Amino acid sequence: MKINNSLFLGSLLMLATALTSTATLIDFDSVNAQAAPNGLVDATGYLASYGITLSNITGGGQVDITYDNGGSNVAASSGHNFLEQRVSPNLAQSFTMNFSTPLSSLSFDYIRQVTSNLIAQWSATAYAGATNVGSVGEPETSVFGGRAAQNYVLTAGATSGITSLVIYGNGYGNAGNYSLQMDNLTLNPVPEPGTALFGVACVGVAALRRPRRAAVAATFTA
Repeated sequence: MKINNSLFLGSLLMLATALTSTATLIDFDSVNAQAAPNGLVDATGYLASYGITLSNITGGGQVDITYDNGGSNVAASSGHNFLEQRVSPNLAQSFTMNFSTPLSSLSFDYIRQVTSNLIAQWSATAYAGATNVGSVGEPETSVFGGRAAQNYVLTAGATSGITSLVIYGNGYGNAGNYSLQMDNLTLNPVPEPGTALFGVACVGVAALRRPRRAAVAATFTA
């Protein structure tokens, strides 16, 4: 049994397009944090432009886009801006990022530490609605001689998609930073199922029609 090559390839292309969602990279670099007081800009408006709202902010500090001072102590993964919640003194704090579109996965960098530093305890926990789908983080950690940027990935698994990310930090009053220092946040939306199903249907139609045409041709020549 042969399938019309053009229709088959077209259907596969539609299927691949549906199953390969366009990722959104958020690098925080379009904001001029360097010119802002203390190198800090409230991240609320910037994140809202990507369909992300902030809620449940605890600890008394706002969530900021922070300038890395040219990379003298820490270095952003791209440009010189990163995201951080800053509370003074650097004790327990947290906030929630709510996504307008469910995500199949997300990833981010914990930025590079250029010099020795005591890193605050932190965690990032993904939720699909009220369901905890995974968490990454580390305890309060001493970094000697610096550390390369660390990349972390969280996936939705069998759920309908990640809808929020809860970020917690605690510097216990002595860490050199405040919480997770995030850059290059990448959002991968859940693929739309409609286009994929349409592509599969087209493949099925092609497979069903081809034998029938062959049978008609055979009858005619007999």
